[in-house]
Amino acid sequence: MHFRILLGALLLILGAAASANPYLGVTAGSVDYTDAELNKPTGFEIKLGNRFNDYVALELSYVDFGEAEDDIEPEWEVSTDAVALAALAILPIGDQFEVNVRVGGHHWDTQVREDGLGQIDNLTGTDLHYGLGMAFRPNEQIQIGLHYTRYQMKQGDIEYPGASFNYYFP
Repeated sequence: MHFRILLGALLLILGAAASANPYLGVTAGSVDYTDAELNKPTGFEIKLGNRFNDYVALELSYVDFGEAEDDIEPEWEVSTDAVALAALAILPIGDQFEVNVRVGGHHWDTQVREDGLGQIDNLTGTDLHYGLGMAFRPNEQIQIGLHYTRYQMKQGDIEYPGASFNYYFP
């Protein structure tokens, strides 16, 4: 399922790339499963984006939320990943700074494992996510940013603050 969503969105972004400013980016940050007593692992995201003008962008990403564990016997481990598509509304502040609002959808997959039993559950679904961010662009190819994104999921939301690096293709 991830493959079909990824392929369709990738074709959409690449098709529009002829008249826009494509970029490749990575994000890393702390993951907080809001409805569970789990530790906060580090997550990462790989994204392909297309900035259509100074105010609008579209991003396709793969997000790995890491492996979260609880400290109660028997120990549980939860791992979640998602394929996401988001639209960004961007407000430039001067030549190098900007703030943005992100809204999109994602298809997620969660595995739950318990010590001694192995995998005890596999959950999937499609939900919404939204967030805020700010970025600094020292030149035409490089952008460094901070963001907060909340991913809605059936078993409980995930909060994902992080730092990002984007490379814009010339």
